[in-house]
Amino acid sequence: TKAEVIDNKIIKGLAEGEIEIEVHASNVELVKKVKLIITPMQYTITLDKEEYEVEVDSLVEPIVTLKNIEGYTLEVVDEAKAIVEENKIKGVAEGETVLRVLGTGTDVVKEVKLTVLPKEYKITLDKEEYTVRVTKYVEPIVTLKNIESYTLEVVDEAKAIVEDNKVKGLEVGETTLRVLGTGTEIVKEVKLTVLPNESYTIDESIIDTENVLTNIQTSTTVETLLSKIQVEGLSIKVTNES
Repeated sequence: TKAEVIDNKIIKGLAEGEIEIEVHASNVELVKKVKLIITPMQYTITLDKEEYEVEVDSLVEPIVTLKNIEGYTLEVVDEAKAIVEENKIKGVAEGETVLRVLGTGTDVVKEVKLTVLPKEYKITLDKEEYTVRVTKYVEPIVTLKNIESYTLEVVDEAKAIVEDNKVKGLEVGETTLRVLGTGTEIVKEVKLTVLPNESYTIDESIIDTENVLTNIQTSTTVETLLSKIQVEGLSIKVTNES
């Protein structure tokens, strides 16, 4: 027997070969004959990549898809280059080797190239350069790769200083901000520009400002001042801050 019918609607292949199937109508004497080809069961292992890369001391997890195989085992040909830990590949030493995926209970083996790269130490910042105003602060967002921590440093501390991982502007000008990776020689440098502190002053072309500015005190907020000027139908020019 090469096949069997289950629940009058499912055909299950039992042995490789060809047979003829008869389909009988339930309400009339009508029969349809078709040929059924039964092929060998396929056992396949598919990976999400044709080859893999992993850094020394880092992990990569292959995504394995199985067809008609219950489970699998990962194996590295040269364990001096990489090893398997809980179905993940850990880089050990720089170089190339082969990753094998063995289907449980079958002879099916999938092999792909595995490259172990040097461990990369990297510092990334959220900006290519920074600006900060005198007496104000800016806080760089630092992302580290394989580095535990970092230190901020300003080359010209007359221009700016570091306080609690924030940069405070001291004097108008340009300097360099450095990010030093702790325990490494990795240094990231970016331009740091210190701008004047902002202040708001009335344009000299404004006429009759005395009436507009009556009872304006030094403690009055910038927003209140701008609102009062707008009500009087005047305009202002922003030149600086205070």
